Amino acid sequence: MKWKSLSISKKIYLSMAVIIFGYTSSMVFVIVAGQNSQKQLSVVSEVLFPASQKSQAALTYFEHQAKAYEDAVYIGEMERMDVAKENGDAAIAALVGISKLVTISDESRRKVHEVAEKLKGYMAKAQPLYTSMALGNTEQVAAAADLTKQTAELEHELVEMTMAFSNSLRDDISAIQATTRRNQIINGVFFVIIVILTILMVMVVVSKVIIKPIKQLSKGAIKIANGDFNTPLEYHSNDEIGDLSQSLSTMMHRIRTLLEEQVTAKEKAEAGTRAKSEFLATMSHEIRTPMNGVLGMTELLMNTKLDERQRRFADTVYNSGTSLLTIINDILSWNWRSFLSMCAI
Repeated sequence: MKWKSLSISKKIYLSMAVIIFGYTSSMVFVIVAGQNSQKQLSVVSEVLFPASQKSQAALTYFEHQAKAYEDAVYIGEMERMDVAKENGDAAIAALVGISKLVTISDESRRKVHEVAEKLKGYMAKAQPLYTSMALGNTEQVAAAADLTKQTAELEHELVEMTMAFSNSLRDDISAIQATTRRNQIINGVFFVIIVILTILMVMVVVSKVIIKPIKQLSKGAIKIANGDFNTPLEYHSNDEIGDLSQSLSTMMHRIRTLLEEQVTAKEKAEAGTRAKSEFLATMSHEIRTPMNGVLGMTELLMNTKLDERQRRFADTVYNSGTSLLTIINDILSWNWRSFLSMCAI
């Protein structure tokens, strides 16, 4: 379907449909981008954030455990051994909680499991060794030195694991923020494009579809007002203004036909009047010539010697002839005035 074949209302509806489609597309883009950001935030909140928290807790519990072992050995407080065991169990529980997260990667789960197993082995050695040393047995100094080295290694692995989860959490949050900003910029640019296209479409519809055709029809109406019925209208379309243009063209054709008929009728009337005038002029000449002869002879007769009765008859003939000549002159004068009026029209 061609654009010019559409009516003005359909063109307006089509323009509105394009605007609504563009705005809807922009809103759909915003919704989809928001859903993607929500999914990423869900992953962060359900996996990385708990993993970062639990790894930090495991590191803290392990540090408290090592400090409790140290206090139990140097101060001789056996209660610190129970505190150390509780902190060790809490650290292991935190690591097990990380490994149970559903969406954690297999590599991270394997690493957490290894650290948890090392921590269990460490506790299995440290608990009886430090208990014996807290009771005053100092013969296992070499074993204690090995445990101290293992403590440093475990602490280093826990720090690395905590830093890894923290860095992943920070990187993912930064990526979400960057994606959100990028989506906002894209949506803003897309919305500006939609607004510009909307303005251009409105300008095209108003200018091309309404203003320009109306100007053309206005020029045609001015030509009609000035008596130009032969120049055709330039706008041709299937919309409402096209129908108006067709109506004006039909009106121009009818007016031109009526004017031609009037000219023809005037020419016929003038021809008839001219024929009548010629006929009356001919007839008046034919009538007045003998009438003048009758009046002349009657007047000569009246100058002769007539008796009273003969003179009365001669006067009657003369008066009747004069009246008839006056009537003929009046008819000719009226006919001449009618002919002049017809010629003036």
